[in-house]
Amino acid sequence: MRVRISYGTDIEDVPQELEQLFMYVSEKTHSVLRQVRQIEEFLADEEIESAVSLMDKLRLGLADIDNRIADTNQIASGYINYKENEGAENAGEGRSSVDTTGNNPVSEPPQQPTGNPHRAET
Repeated sequence: MRVRISYGTDIEDVPQELEQLFMYVSEKTHSVLRQVRQIEEFLADEEIESAVSLMDKLRLGLADIDNRIADTNQIASGYINYKENEGAENAGEGRSSVDTTGNNPVSEPPQQPTGNPHRAET
């Protein structure tokens, strides 16, 4: 099962975070290349069952790579959008991949709503 993990970082650190996320793609790609070579050998040696088994693993690995690239691309696109708009409100459609909440939590505490939310004011 695939889950979404979310955490905050300074906007200046996003490029380094993207690099770390993409490093997984690079490492996984090396593994995929080894699997491709092994499949080629299995097929050349007519070890079809072994090739089929490894092809299933290869497909899963490629899906992992595709998912990580999609995640990294979405974050990178949100970062670019943020930078192009200098953090302007509503910089992207829907929920931005770069969440700028909490920029200054110490000096400006969040505002609490006033009044009774269960009683309509007229």
